[in-house]
Amino acid sequence: YGLVATLLAHHLAERLRAEGETRVGLVFVAGEERGSDGAKAANTIASATKYLINGEPTEFLCEPQLTLLDVLRDELHLTGSKEGCSSGDCGACSVMVDGRLVCSCLVLGVEAEGREIETVEGMADGMELHPLQTKFLEHAALQCGVCTPGFLIAAKALLQKIPDPSEE
Repeated sequence: YGLVATLLAHHLAERLRAEGETRVGLVFVAGEERGSDGAKAANTIASATKYLINGEPTEFLCEPQLTLLDVLRDELHLTGSKEGCSSGDCGACSVMVDGRLVCSCLVLGVEAEGREIETVEGMADGMELHPLQTKFLEHAALQCGVCTPGFLIAAKALLQKIPDPSEE
């Protein structure tokens, strides 16, 4: 059943893409097969996961082991967040979930279902950069660029929490 479900999901995703849908993810099939130990068979297909990403309602099917970072980059093609350390230490993968700064490499994609997610791609208003992005450019606050999106999201989160921060 798993192969059939996966093929159907791929067919559905291709049909949605042909109809102009741009954010279509892939299905996952989870479960265990009945073995000699009598393990309970449980072939199930996940229901669509729903998110509000950068203010846009988004729905897709998600594999249970994918991190939020994997979902953003590989399924939704929002590649601003980067994988640096995979342990939550570097901040290159930082995004905001329900207004809280998180390392997307430490959150499973399915855990973020129903939440509001903001990535660096959502900071600008069309072609107009967010004031933080403008200041980063004006002051050359860049290194190689891998960490910059995380810095921007972290700075935005800080300023939302503490509008006039000090060095202390």
